Amino acid sequence: HIYAAKFNGNRSELINYLSEKSIQTNIYSSVPQNKQKYLKTYKFKKMKYAEKLSKKIIALPMNPYLKIDELDFIINSVKKFIKYKS
Repeated sequence: HIYAAKFNGNRSELINYLSEKSIQTNIYSSVPQNKQKYLKTYKFKKMKYAEKLSKKIIALPMNPYLKIDELDFIINSVKKFIKYKS
């Protein structure tokens, strides 16, 4: 399961902040398809939106085994970071 969220701030800072709280994150689409090496032979039009999103998407923990208090901790940690950076 992947819970992907768009974050308009500094993604690296958020990842570091969550990591300090032992919250694992991931980036699954750091390179949009039109920039993938294996697709270079195809002539893609510019995909500006995909390119922008690839720099803003972060995957947060999500699985059926997370307890309510763990979900609350993840949610509150993200909220605190956003409030602190606002």
